[in-house]
Amino acid sequence: MSLPALEWIEPAAVEPSPQAREAAGSDLLACVLARRGVTAPADILALLNPAGQPAHSPSDLPDLDLGVERTARALKLGQRIGVWGDFDVDGQTSTALLVGALRSLGSDVCYYIPIREKESHGVHVASLSAFLQQGVQLLLTCDTGVTAHAAVEFAAQQGVDTIITDHHGLPPTLPPAAAVINPQRLPEAHPLRPLCGAGTAYKFIEALYAHLGRPGEEAQWQDLAALGTVADLALLTGENRPLVWRGLEQLRQNPRLAVQAMLENANIKETWLTEEHISFTLAPRLNALGRLSDANPAVEFLLSTSPSQTAVFAAQLEGYNLERRQLCDQVFAAAQNQIRQDPGLLRSPVLILHHPLWPGGVIGIVASRLVELYQRPVLMLTGHPDGPLRGSARSVEGVHITQAIAETESLLLGYGGHPMAAGLALPAEKLGAFRRELARAVRRQTAQQAPVGQLLIDAELPLGRIDLDLVDGLERLAPFGPGNPPLTFVARGVKLRGEPVGIGRGQEHRRMQVLDPQSETLLEMLWWQSADLPYPQGEFDLAYRLRASTFQGQRRVQGEWVAYRDREGAPIPVAQAAVTLTDWRAVRAWEDLPAPLPPDALIWAEGLTPRLPGSVDRLGWRPAPVLTVATLPPSRGDLNAALQAVQPQTVILLGIDPGLDEPQAFLTRLSGLVRAVLKRPEPTESLTRLAAAMAHPAHNVRLGLEWLAAAGHIHMHISPENQVVFSSGGDPDPALAQRLEAALRAALQETAAFHAYYLQAAPAALTAHSPART
Repeated sequence: MSLPALEWIEPAAVEPSPQAREAAGSDLLACVLARRGVTAPADILALLNPAGQPAHSPSDLPDLDLGVERTARALKLGQRIGVWGDFDVDGQTSTALLVGALRSLGSDVCYYIPIREKESHGVHVASLSAFLQQGVQLLLTCDTGVTAHAAVEFAAQQGVDTIITDHHGLPPTLPPAAAVINPQRLPEAHPLRPLCGAGTAYKFIEALYAHLGRPGEEAQWQDLAALGTVADLALLTGENRPLVWRGLEQLRQNPRLAVQAMLENANIKETWLTEEHISFTLAPRLNALGRLSDANPAVEFLLSTSPSQTAVFAAQLEGYNLERRQLCDQVFAAAQNQIRQDPGLLRSPVLILHHPLWPGGVIGIVASRLVELYQRPVLMLTGHPDGPLRGSARSVEGVHITQAIAETESLLLGYGGHPMAAGLALPAEKLGAFRRELARAVRRQTAQQAPVGQLLIDAELPLGRIDLDLVDGLERLAPFGPGNPPLTFVARGVKLRGEPVGIGRGQEHRRMQVLDPQSETLLEMLWWQSADLPYPQGEFDLAYRLRASTFQGQRRVQGEWVAYRDREGAPIPVAQAAVTLTDWRAVRAWEDLPAPLPPDALIWAEGLTPRLPGSVDRLGWRPAPVLTVATLPPSRGDLNAALQAVQPQTVILLGIDPGLDEPQAFLTRLSGLVRAVLKRPEPTESLTRLAAAMAHPAHNVRLGLEWLAAAGHIHMHISPENQVVFSSGGDPDPALAQRLEAALRAALQETAAFHAYYLQAAPAALTAHSPART
């Protein structure tokens, strides 16, 4: 498929003062900051030195002193404090932060996090009643509670005071709690206003430690505050940016055991940890627990001082994360299919998608992916037409999505959120009216700046100017996120060197080699979620981002592909290849060919023993005039990749089934392949080669290998370059193996569904995404 054309906003001409250039340390950084409105030397120095920014007094938060005094009284009287949290990462870290701090102060504390599938967000009277029966004498909420009128009133009837710490939008009237500590009660420009749930909890315990004569001890919890802030897409302005900066420093220098265990499982060194690792590595693992199971164990995990316990739980998180990724991939593919079938959805400034069977636990994650692709707010809804629809929204810079949703309140059953993310519920019959009203609300917000569908370029930066020192200088602007977006550069007149290489579990991403002909500089770019997207064939302008990455202990420059356009600035048209098709999919065995194949045919066949004469697997693709697809292709992405690599003028479609879609057959063959590798002097094999031998997507094979390891059959390690190192023996983990088996079955069912589609689809539909020959 192709993406909608983005309007590129070229960098404005600026002329920073000599003092601004000196403060920034480079002309490039001074110009970037000037385009973002930061020109005063003092402001530049403050922005580039978040460590030097003083923390703002927590007492500015309304009701904070009341909450601190009531909590201090509970500590003095030995009253049991119950912490009520939430199941997303902000809620998990908030809960762990409060529980850990209160324990350090000698509190008798218990906690509860609602289970998503049973209760959803909020404080529910039925569950609260059971919680209070544990002897709770003071209720303390975090990341929730500001709309919990009934729960607060119920607690009061039981003789229990409530202190609310929350950051979500305020209702018309506040609950009758002993204290309602919410940064949304502050003026719009106050530096504490952007705090998330974990940040609000952190400021609360900062004040509590000071009140009890132990100032400064709150610093031990700033890593949890940073985790919650980044994971919740909170604006990195005001207090949040220095708080995240300090939390990242703590995670790099002295990570708590839980974080260390998760990073080890993801093959990431904590030394160079960034906010991106929180967003794409740590947060998804913790979120998977809350989205698919019970998040309560995450509290003890985050607070644990036992290496063995954290290692075991981190391994369990890997299983949940694999399942979460599988669900996300399925929903993402379905969302893309909806857009393909109805391109008119992209004419709206907000993309709204609905499917009755989408799992509510992952639609917010997929919405974030779609925001990156389409550069506009995205709302994904799930629920049957005869019941309420529930949705998660994610936004872009310049659109306060919760405010926009608030303008449609008359159509809704409920909503809540903050500038970059929101949740809502509405009657199914109101969906049409809601689409229209939300689009109008977003248009009203963007009447002046109009960010929707636009790509803001921070500076022109030819590839020949890039080195690690320059990237390290740009990193002074980090941490990046909402309110402080990553820098986007443009390199003009570049070309691709060689063909893109698919990477990722399902080859859904690409590694691109980009050449600047002027300087003869070659830079590697990663292009996320690009497997089905066209790529340029000649000269083009590239919008990209830069970070320093660490691979095998070495730091290097890593580029991230954002978008491209032709040299005149218009979107590159996606021409379709003129391909002649021969449909022999009724042929299920090689000996049943109705006629000999052309002598110049490249035969693609995988997973068969013995192999077909003269055939190649995916590692043997090369340009050829005729491509014979002999065995069932593993996936749409693999079929597209074959067409792009071979660039055939004729495609012959056969229907030979390797017979590996059933779990038992799949695992039997995979085990045999692994045993053969183990007999080698160096028992190493590439994941791609194993996938080719299995005739399956690499993602399926990876799941199978991880199941073999969890079942205790093997030890194995997969490098970032997808090289698998095997050793005999194993450490069984029955719980993880059970979850991996379920994820593998789902993956195999998805592949079988594609095989069924391949055998019955119109032939032209199967080659519709191949690029034109050049």
